[in-house]
Amino acid sequence: MRTLAPLSTYLAVLAERKRALGITDAAYARARNRGRRRTPEKRELLRRIERRARAAGAEPFQARF
Repeated sequence: MRTLAPLSTYLAVLAERKRALGITDAAYARARNRGRRRTPEKRELLRRIERRARAAGAEPFQARF
């Protein structure tokens, strides 16, 4: 049976790989979907997800709709 490394170890290795490749959080922000071509149904779905998250006391993810 194979054992897995702790999540913290995996995240540390991942962070090091990102640093080595020059990947920053700013690169992720630029790559995010701006939502300009969303269908009305998808926009409504994102609104419902946001409302449910707020009602549950959770911070909703950032969505552009």
